[in-house]
Amino acid sequence: MENFTTAKSSEGFQDWDTFVSQYWQKEPVVLHDTVLSSADDIFQTVILACEKYCAQEEGVYLKLYVNGKQILQDLPQYLPHTEDGSPKGYEQRLQRELNAESFILFITGFERYNAKLYHRAQDFLSHLFQHTGIPAGHAELELFLGRYTYTPGGIHKEECTNFQWVIDGDKTMHTWPESTWNTETLSVNLQHDPTSHEEEYFLEDVSLNDTRHGSKALRGKAGDILYWPSKYWHVGETPELSMAITLAIYMHGRPYQEVLQTVQQLVEQHIGSSNIAPAYPFPTSTNTSLESALPASLHQPFAIIKELTSTRLLQQALLERWLKRASNLSLSKTLELLPEKVFTEAESIHYVSPRPILYTQLDPQTFLYAANGHCATINTEIHLAQLLDFLNTGATITISNALAQYSPMQTARASTELHQIITFLYRAYAISVE
Repeated sequence: MENFTTAKSSEGFQDWDTFVSQYWQKEPVVLHDTVLSSADDIFQTVILACEKYCAQEEGVYLKLYVNGKQILQDLPQYLPHTEDGSPKGYEQRLQRELNAESFILFITGFERYNAKLYHRAQDFLSHLFQHTGIPAGHAELELFLGRYTYTPGGIHKEECTNFQWVIDGDKTMHTWPESTWNTETLSVNLQHDPTSHEEEYFLEDVSLNDTRHGSKALRGKAGDILYWPSKYWHVGETPELSMAITLAIYMHGRPYQEVLQTVQQLVEQHIGSSNIAPAYPFPTSTNTSLESALPASLHQPFAIIKELTSTRLLQQALLERWLKRASNLSLSKTLELLPEKVFTEAESIHYVSPRPILYTQLDPQTFLYAANGHCATINTEIHLAQLLDFLNTGATITISNALAQYSPMQTARASTELHQIITFLYRAYAISVE
């Protein structure tokens, strides 16, 4: 299998022109000398994500397989915790408690609790999407921790294209072009991924032992990325302990669904729970025109949709949805907002995200502005466009100077609004305040 060595850089992969022209959606390759995060940092994030999952907080999904079987009973006690200390410590505990000869822990949503990792993924995607465009679908991060002969379920494929960072240990990914097997003559198990809501196809009649010799094997160690295009059949293999993070990118999407979902969200906000109908009326009259009339419970949402399309409410909601997508590059998860904090006029603000603050002006004083997948609306005296353009340059400014430069009137209202803007950007991991 051909390897592709990039220029060494503390910022990771660089040679995008070569990668896109030779490998993107064409063939698998190993990218060397890349950086994502340390194994210790990722493992601490895994522990936190598991704690959130056990607390039944939304946003984290995980599965644990031991000796080929999914653990369902007493799952929380077999997840990583602080006392494990490291992936190796976790592996040893599973060996003691479950006689684990093999295991795999799969997690999504963990990146919500690690801003450094999240920003690193954004930076990577930002360079890639300059060549490919922002996905109309979505992108998500998936973590695989374990020691196993092959991925549970065996050889499979999805619609996504994949970059898998090897964080710790060694990892092999066996890959085959989609045309390798005729799925019309083989038994294929179609599953729906509960996190991506996309379809996965598993080969039931083909074993890795029978086909390993015919694969393009991507072999990576810590610091490498294993890349394979969408619809490539693949299966992972890691006989010794390893930890890896996959960035799965679903490029294709249906724009009309964005509009429909926005309309549905707005209608639900207007109606609430009042539009629940146990049944539609059954006319007892012999007059068929009464039975053909639209029921009153359908008139209500229809009237709301007519109102939405005749005002700027729908357009504003669509703009907000787009700014959320564009500001986090279609990542399906967003960073968990930081707690609110009170700032003094003497403190300085500095932009720290790899993605710029995005904004659009609805009227002379009303703005939508977004960072890292979060969006806010404000009617303000602040010259917001100029302030955000300044912050996007990476320059530093004190809060008092920002008020003086971007609010000529310097009213109490302007001061309150500036602090509101700064608080939102801070909570969304867009700026540091110190």
